[in-house]
Amino acid sequence: MRAVPILGGLSRPSCYYSILCPTQQEADQFQKYFGCSTPHPSLACHADLCASSPCEGNCSETADGKNFTCSCSPGQALAANGYSCIDVDLCASSPCEGNCRETADSKNFTCSCSPGQALAADGFSCIDLCASSPCEGNCSETADGKNLTCSCNPGQALAADGFSCIDADLCANSPCAGSCSETEDGVNFICTCSPGQTLADDGFSCSDADLCANSSCEGNCSETEDGTDIICSCSPGQTLADDGFSCTVSGEDQFYLVTADADLCANSPCAGSCSETEDGVNFICTCSPGQTLADDGFSCSDADLCANSSCEGNCSETEDGTDIICSCSPGQTLADDGFSCTGELTLDGIRTNMLNTQIPTG
Repeated sequence: MRAVPILGGLSRPSCYYSILCPTQQEADQFQKYFGCSTPHPSLACHADLCASSPCEGNCSETADGKNFTCSCSPGQALAANGYSCIDVDLCASSPCEGNCRETADSKNFTCSCSPGQALAADGFSCIDLCASSPCEGNCSETADGKNLTCSCNPGQALAADGFSCIDADLCANSPCAGSCSETEDGVNFICTCSPGQTLADDGFSCSDADLCANSSCEGNCSETEDGTDIICSCSPGQTLADDGFSCTVSGEDQFYLVTADADLCANSPCAGSCSETEDGVNFICTCSPGQTLADDGFSCSDADLCANSSCEGNCSETEDGTDIICSCSPGQTLADDGFSCTGELTLDGIRTNMLNTQIPTG
């Protein structure tokens, strides 16, 4: 469309540039003819500058309609000639503080942070996970550095929200098998066991205690029926001392206190020989050959070895009085067991047995 000036005679009429001229040439001639410099709605037209622009990407006219500018799509940059577009590395000049990655369409980029950091609200900066954590107590990062966990100080427990800390009843969920009590500072607990039990090395479990294992009993030790205490007693010939633990050995007008490292046989009442037991807490009396130990456990008396012998026939002691010899009457033979007799008695044998048999006299 061609504009026709209507203000004839004006040496420098105003120009109107809002109407497109048919060609750039007509526009140029029209502008030169009138020497236009100021827009006027009735005098001129202007060309579509972008219609034949060399812009490879986008073209836009300047505000005065006398020029144009070229621009490129996201992911591209304007070349030095001002017209061409070249692919660009969007991350090369990105504001990402951590890592940068282009989107699939290469028109944009996204920022991310290294493990142990989180992306700030601006979308570019990186901050430590725990630096801005909501943890009321302690904060620690997970092993992969991608998350955080909150924990509380001793005496407190983590609330259901996973961040807050509340005063804890330490004994409420304690592993104590027996009783539980908190320490005075309220930051820990102590486990104890019922009477007759001992606390295991783990500090939590309870086991039935062998109260006598470490008792002070010098002699014998036994537990009470309820398993809460011990009773000390002494071996035969000994008396329990007033302290309830020690044992004294009595002799004629003499007493001595038996101690753990004492020679138990040094002052023993044994009439014969004395020997300590393997555990070293007692002693045993024995008598010489031909003697027997009396019921008191200490005295010795000459023994009639044949009195309770197993001889079926005749019995006689050896010369040293330490053993017996069995023999049979005439007509009989001593069996291999050394005690039994086999065979029929002869007349002499019967007489011999009669002579060896004492007939009670009235």
